[in-house]
Amino acid sequence: GGLSADPVRERALRAAGAHSMIVASLAVRGRLLGMLALVRRGDADPYSHADVRTTETVALHATLCLDNARRAAHDRALASTVQRRFLDKVPNAQLGVDAAFVALSPLPQSGSWFDVLPLSGARCALVLGEIPRDSTDALVLQGQLRTALRALADLELQPDELLARLSDTVTHLAEELPGGGAPRTARCTYALYDPVARTVRVACAGHPPPLVIGPDTTVTHLDEASGPALGADDPAPFAMATRELADGSTLVLPSGDLGASLRPESLAGLLAGDATAQDLADSLFTRLAPHSDSTGTALLARTYGLGGDRTACWELSAREESAAEARRLARGWLAAHPDAIGADDLDSADLLVSELVTNAVRYGTPPLTLRLILNRSLTVEVGDSCATSPSLRHARVTDEGGRGLFIVSQLTDKVGDAGGWGAARRSGRSSR
Repeated sequence: GGLSADPVRERALRAAGAHSMIVASLAVRGRLLGMLALVRRGDADPYSHADVRTTETVALHATLCLDNARRAAHDRALASTVQRRFLDKVPNAQLGVDAAFVALSPLPQSGSWFDVLPLSGARCALVLGEIPRDSTDALVLQGQLRTALRALADLELQPDELLARLSDTVTHLAEELPGGGAPRTARCTYALYDPVARTVRVACAGHPPPLVIGPDTTVTHLDEASGPALGADDPAPFAMATRELADGSTLVLPSGDLGASLRPESLAGLLAGDATAQDLADSLFTRLAPHSDSTGTALLARTYGLGGDRTACWELSAREESAAEARRLARGWLAAHPDAIGADDLDSADLLVSELVTNAVRYGTPPLTLRLILNRSLTVEVGDSCATSPSLRHARVTDEGGRGLFIVSQLTDKVGDAGGWGAARRSGRSSR
């Protein structure tokens, strides 16, 4: 018979001197992946039945390899889609922080994520995480880890203590994955920025140490913040670095090999006085992307403190009359900012101050402090020297007390404990 059912292909094969051919389909589970064609020409012996059996074996092996590759490509595409869902398109703008994210040829087997989380007391947490992405199970662990980190951040833990608890969480979560007990580590950098005190506290787990670029473009490495990876067997404790940041400073949290690429000479002159964090991220990408050794990701945050006219702080005595005094002080200070808070919110602020101060007088330890922070929202903070944090409870119908913090939670956007401060944040012109 003919070499091919297609006349054009038949003539081409004849012209090439072909005299015999074996054609095998590459199919698996009812799915055709391709065709295998073997041709002999010239003086070569024609194909025999033994050659056909060998071809069947080769075709079966090739089909399985192609199917495995197809499924692996599908899993990678699925993992990449899920990974992108973990990343915000643009970091959320937070009080006192202008943030941006840059990725330089990230390694395909690792997945990174970042977060800019608002906390009580006008503070914010900056997070850069990374986990080896060798399977879809790693993405499950990454999602669980990110959720756990958000919950721990709301507890207002210091960065080194938060990473210690997160490391235990990584170990427990890895044991619950299929094939539990397999080693699984993650890397994370956690920074806590306070725009009122203009300080940052940062700790690293397996990541290169952060950098601080001053307004004058001087570069400082926070080497003392380095620590072991999350879930690692290394018994070394996590360390924390604390720095005061001048207005306009830029905090850089790098991962991968990017930390070694961020040399002072690479950063010099990239950030002008009026540039944003995104400008620096774009400049870094343009300068470092052509170099194959510049791999990894980085979260950049340009920091700004709150002006003295936007914050107020008073010391209060631990007596019942302090609630009335605190209301008078707060109302007088807020009255000087009529453009930032409405009449309804002024009444709510009175109630917030009264409830928080009363709670501190009854259950706290002197000295007491009232602090107001006014920017895109109003933050009311009442601090005391008690080692325990106030907790929100839901009083029963027959209870005579226990509703103070519950009332505060209903009037505010967020209630929290900020390192010894009972804080409540309310949007400036909401009328809820």
